[in-house]
Amino acid sequence: MLRFFVSMLGLLASLGAQPIPGRYILELEGEPLAAVAEKSGERAAAMRRQHDGMRGVLASRKVQVRGAVDTVANLLIVENADPAALANLPGVKRVVQSRYMRLHLDHVMNLLKYPEAWVKAGGRARAGGGMKIGIIDTGIDNFHIGFLDEDLRAPEGFPVYSPEGNKRFTSSKVIVARSYDGTAEDVVGHGTAVAMAAAGVYHEGPRGVMAGSAPKAWLGSYNVAEGLSGAISTDSALRAIDDAVKDGMDVINLSFSGPAVTLPDDDLMTPAIARAAGLGIVIVTAAGNEGPDTATSGDSAASQHVIAVGASENDRLPTSPGVLSQPSTRFNGTPASNSEDAPQVVGKMADVAALDPSGLACDPLPGGSLAGKIALVSRGTCNFTVKFANVRGAGAVAIVVYNNEAASRVIMEVGDEALKGMMVSRADGTTLKSRIAANGDTDYILFFSFSLPQDPNRLAEFSSRGPGPDLSIKPDMLAPGTNIITATNETPEGVPEESGYLVENGTSLSSPIVAGAAAVLKQVRPGLTAAQYRSLLINSSSPFPDGAQTIQVQQTGAGLMRFPEALSAVTAAEPATVSFGDYRGLSNWFRELTITNVGDAGDNLSLSLRTSDSLKPELSTTTLTLAPKGSAVVKLTWNETTAPPGTYQGFLEIRSTTGSVARVPYWLGVRGKDVKEISLTFSESVTRAGATTDILFRVLDGAGISLIEPAPEVTVSSGGGRVVQAGLLGSLYPGVYIARVRLGASAGVNVFEVKAGGITREVRIRATN
Repeated sequence: MLRFFVSMLGLLASLGAQPIPGRYILELEGEPLAAVAEKSGERAAAMRRQHDGMRGVLASRKVQVRGAVDTVANLLIVENADPAALANLPGVKRVVQSRYMRLHLDHVMNLLKYPEAWVKAGGRARAGGGMKIGIIDTGIDNFHIGFLDEDLRAPEGFPVYSPEGNKRFTSSKVIVARSYDGTAEDVVGHGTAVAMAAAGVYHEGPRGVMAGSAPKAWLGSYNVAEGLSGAISTDSALRAIDDAVKDGMDVINLSFSGPAVTLPDDDLMTPAIARAAGLGIVIVTAAGNEGPDTATSGDSAASQHVIAVGASENDRLPTSPGVLSQPSTRFNGTPASNSEDAPQVVGKMADVAALDPSGLACDPLPGGSLAGKIALVSRGTCNFTVKFANVRGAGAVAIVVYNNEAASRVIMEVGDEALKGMMVSRADGTTLKSRIAANGDTDYILFFSFSLPQDPNRLAEFSSRGPGPDLSIKPDMLAPGTNIITATNETPEGVPEESGYLVENGTSLSSPIVAGAAAVLKQVRPGLTAAQYRSLLINSSSPFPDGAQTIQVQQTGAGLMRFPEALSAVTAAEPATVSFGDYRGLSNWFRELTITNVGDAGDNLSLSLRTSDSLKPELSTTTLTLAPKGSAVVKLTWNETTAPPGTYQGFLEIRSTTGSVARVPYWLGVRGKDVKEISLTFSESVTRAGATTDILFRVLDGAGISLIEPAPEVTVSSGGGRVVQAGLLGSLYPGVYIARVRLGASAGVNVFEVKAGGITREVRIRATN
């Protein structure tokens, strides 16, 4: 045991996973409570005795116990300890150094068809009702309008909170407030944004109506962040998962992770997550923001018991209505009541004061005097409808009204008036008048929309890719993760009218969108297993991009979430994704999956394979007849023993007589010899001059499989640094290389180069004083 720990400690100390000095997790012998449910009372008593005894031993050695986990794992978290001495204590199974993990930082309602899905839950006023979503993150701003629901009541036994001072961070919506280092208050803002995406209430935001995917669900806030940095430790995350299970959460969201450098079975999070799932809890995680590199999905996403969510593009780019003039000067504006989302108008601008000295346009203007022009008019005296009608009668193509006082945003009510227009501030109106007087030939563009359309059938560049460290398919599915308008505890600089909201990007927001959908699914379809809920969400997704011939399941998983289809799906598959792994030329290489009819009626299923590859696995059957709740095992067999290097992927499509279609992605990699990519697993972007830091990377072939040969070379390109050592990280970290480097003594950018098989990857680290 001692030899095992010391070798692991040496490796962990070198990881870019930010080990926490002096803090360790002791995994104790004996099963946790979730593993022995039938004798939980006896086991709980035995575990209390075990933990009390170990606490006494640790106290005698002046070791501080920071916390304990007993339901999903059997752990004590300690500080100020000698790890080698801890590993030799009787009853200690292993010692792992705790480390910090990374946070993965509206119109989505329509893109993912929330209203259609809510109808199946009894309407918007019931969607997610009775479900509890645990947000393990940086806390939740429970005072934000996005979490205020006067009609909601906390369930019996709630709110719950710890420590005592956290009661003020609970409400009828946020029914749990726990913290593990400080208070439950969200001083970072990340958790508030995540919670809004999952279960924010239906309300009027700064750019229209917005809501989370489960607006009537309760929220549990588990603040695992340490201070303003938002750093999240492994030990705090494990304690929070344990508490969330005890608090009865139906769904848990994890929008953070560390680099996936170990196999899932060697990571402490994996068995804890598996035990939580075994109790019926759906666990949803962010895939990570380390794309476009291959094999970069995070460690918490690596488990086969989670739904790992990657990010697709949103279907719009948020902007602000306004007036754009050349050269590229923008004046913010507020569209009139008839002009929201109107097409842009381009034209020269005319100051009505040249025709009407008052500049008010309250009286009819000469016919044709504003032909083809955008009219600039002052607010005041007459109502907006009169102004619009008068400039329209003079031939204007649009109107800009400038405020006559230093007031805030005003919406001009103009009924069914055809002419489009907007209001700008008094200061901007004065500037526009001066510019028109100086040059009347300038073109102006009026933007009326809060967003510009864009193609949503694209993968977000930052979304982490698979395969996972065990060559599993990751991510499992996608949800929008760019240009998401969500809640925050901070005021975006320069837009006071949008206080409490901001536009965010990241799989951190893709994940809670799916977590909220999972809550609604559990509400609508009670009584299924966590694995079945997982399948219904993953396997009802649409291939991405929809209709594309080239399938890349290690980038998109099963595809983009289809919320309504998940609620009505009747076929579940376990596993929900099928990886054949690294194929070595053996015949009869197969994988089995269990197909279950989760509907209320018997079903005849039709099975087929969809792929753009010339080679594909063989399917054991093309039809199944299943009674309600009935199951059958289907086998996929690969017999293409001479398949050339590369990837072979596609979908097993299972069609029900109800019209429901389940699509199970499959993937197989045939190892090649040529290096196609050097994938960066971890590197600091900024650290102090002269510091020693680590670069973790993998050398990959065309299938994303790690290569050991040719051995990479790490050199210094510029910045005055040096390479201390480089090589494979160790057997616990398959295919991962480490380069320990020391930065130059002066501030500036240090550039290192990693070379292998004709491929060069540049790594830039900025040194600061």
